[in-house]
Amino acid sequence: MELEQIVSQFSAFCYVPVTCYRQDQVFFQTPDLAFLHQLTSRIVAQIDPGAQAVQCLFTDELLCIGVLAIAGSDDWLLLGPITSMPCDNLRAQRILRRYGLPSTLTGELLSYFSDTPKYALHKFATLLIVAHYLFNRQTINTMDILPAIYHDTLPDVSELPVNPLPNIQKNIDKADIFHNSQTFERRLFALVRYGKIAELNSFFSQIADSGNIGALAPDMLRNYKNMVISSIALASRAAVEGGLDYETAMRQADVFIQKVEMAPDISYLPGLNHQMLRTYTRMVADRKIGSPDSMTAVKIYNYVEQNVTQKLTTTQIAEVLGLSRSYLSSQFKKETGMNLSDFINKVKIDQAKVLLSTTRESSASIADQLAFASQSHFLTIFRKFAGMTPKEYRKSHGDLG
Repeated sequence: MELEQIVSQFSAFCYVPVTCYRQDQVFFQTPDLAFLHQLTSRIVAQIDPGAQAVQCLFTDELLCIGVLAIAGSDDWLLLGPITSMPCDNLRAQRILRRYGLPSTLTGELLSYFSDTPKYALHKFATLLIVAHYLFNRQTINTMDILPAIYHDTLPDVSELPVNPLPNIQKNIDKADIFHNSQTFERRLFALVRYGKIAELNSFFSQIADSGNIGALAPDMLRNYKNMVISSIALASRAAVEGGLDYETAMRQADVFIQKVEMAPDISYLPGLNHQMLRTYTRMVADRKIGSPDSMTAVKIYNYVEQNVTQKLTTTQIAEVLGLSRSYLSSQFKKETGMNLSDFINKVKIDQAKVLLSTTRESSASIADQLAFASQSHFLTIFRKFAGMTPKEYRKSHGDLG
C-alpha cells in the first residue's frame, strides 16, 4: 500500500491533519482544509525535522505538532497542528504572530481549529506512538517524546557557576524542608526575585526528594496540580517584585498553568515546576542586564554573579575579559544605562537581600561574606540601593522569628 493511502486512512481515523514531505517538499496533504498549507509552511520553517525520528512539540500557544520520520527514506510526516483546548481570538492572534502571519487571518485560523479535533498533550503523544509503530514498526515510550518541560531534568551545566559560593550557599537541613515552611518559601522565591539562576539550580539539587505534601484536594493528581499552580502564582509575583513587567509575568503564568492542566499524571509535574521557576528567574536576570542580547553585558553579569563573594573592581573584570578598563566601562554603560561599579554593588546588595530574608546572618557577617571593606561601607551601599537599612529590610521581608 502506498504511503499516501496509509496516511489518508490514518488521518481519517484520528481526524488529525497530516502533511507528507519528501526531501523537505510537500507531496501529499490530508484532509483538504483551507489554511492548512499556509499554516504548515510557516511551522516547517521553525522546526528541525531531522532532530530525532519522533518529535512531539507543544508551543506556548498550546499547539500540538508531531514530526515523524519514515525509516529508510527521505520522507517525513507533519501531524497537526491541532490545539489542546478551545481557541479564542486572543490566542489565535498570538499564534499568527508566532508564525509571521497577519492578524487579518484570525477568522480563517479559528475556522481551521473548528474543523480539527482537540487533543490533550499526552493523548497526542500516544497518537504519535501509534503512528510510529504503524509506519516504522518501532515502539517508544511516552516520556521519550514529550517536550523537555515535562521531564525532571538536572540543570544545564552551562547554567552552573564556575566557582561555588561556599560562604553563601549553605547546606539545607532536609528536616526543615516542608511545603509550608516559611524559610523554604522565602529562600526559593527570593532566588527568583533576584534572578539567581545558578543558586536556584543548586537549591533544586539540595531539596530533591525531601519535604512532605499537604492535602489540598482529594484526588492526588489534582492535589499536585494545585500545588504547582500555587507555585506559579508565587513565582510570578516574585518576578514582578524583581522588576519583570506585570503583563509579561501574567502572560507567562497563563502559559504554565495551561501546561500544568495538560499533564496526564504526577510524574510530569516536578520538571514542569522546575522549568517554570528557572524561566522566571532567567527573565528577571535578563531584566537586570538590561540588554540580554549583548555578549559583553552577559559576560560581565555572569562573572559578577559567580564571584559575588570576592572583592571586584572594574580593572579586575576588564583584565579577566581581555578588554581595556575604559572600553569596558563605556560599553557597559552604553548597553545597560548603568555604571559598572554601581552594577557590581547592586548585585552584591541583591545577594545581601537574599541572605537577610532567608537566614539569621548578622549584617557584619553578610558584609564580610560579600567582601565589603567594612560594615559601615556595607550599610551605606545597602541604604543607597534598598532605601532602608539591613535591619529594616529584614524586618519587612524576612523576620524568621
